[in-house]
Amino acid sequence: MRRPWLLFGSTAGICALGILGVQTQSLSFAQRENDAEVEIIAIQRQASRGKLSQILLALYNYQEKHKHFPAAAHPNPNLQPEKRISWLGAILPFMEQKAVFDRIAFGKSWDDKANHAAIATMVEGFLNPGLEKPKATDLPSTHYVGLAGLGADGPTQPVESPRAGCFAYDRTTRLEDIKDGTTNTAMICEASKDYGSWAAGGRPTLRSITKEPVINGPDGIGGPWKKAVIVGFADGSVRDVSERIDPKIFKAMVTINGHENIDIR
Repeated sequence: MRRPWLLFGSTAGICALGILGVQTQSLSFAQRENDAEVEIIAIQRQASRGKLSQILLALYNYQEKHKHFPAAAHPNPNLQPEKRISWLGAILPFMEQKAVFDRIAFGKSWDDKANHAAIATMVEGFLNPGLEKPKATDLPSTHYVGLAGLGADGPTQPVESPRAGCFAYDRTTRLEDIKDGTTNTAMICEASKDYGSWAAGGRPTLRSITKEPVINGPDGIGGPWKKAVIVGFADGSVRDVSERIDPKIFKAMVTINGHENIDIR
């Protein structure tokens, strides 16, 4: 009389082992998927660091030739800064994009018909690997921006202002103008929103700190990664900056002449 119960118990045990095996396989597959995703993100982050380094190198090569870094937008008294060609257009020859540079009519607005062929060119060096590429129907954009100090009027501050950043509309910055030290001064970074044409002056290519939170906040300074943004400094280094950084420290980082006593090495 006990045999049917023994048989049932054996069958139940086999089923339980089978279910456990399926669950273990599912967990293992999920773990492999998670590990693969982490690895992809790590590769993308490293690639983004490389692109920021490439842009910094182009900026330094521009500085070597002109003895100053480019203005945030190409000088043109007949155009509003938002209509001028951006600083990214100025560094194209130093990013192996001289053919595109030569097609730009710098005396006209970035969206003028004369500039359509040039600005329709996608520049891979301006695109963050962690974000989707622009659609074929969209104008090629940039995911990296210059930093223009503090306040909505940061881009208009004179070089000696304690709120001035590395970039401004109607002035340039020399290495000797960076009084706070190139190691402590943030120059470029990833953007988290409000992307636009790499050729456009203004918000698509330039940001200043106006509100908090300073990272992944309303100013669009941030990136596709969790908890941090990748920042390029005026000494040519590229570093991760936590979104939990003290806002006062980050604000000090984006100014060239604030005389703040900070050390972020």
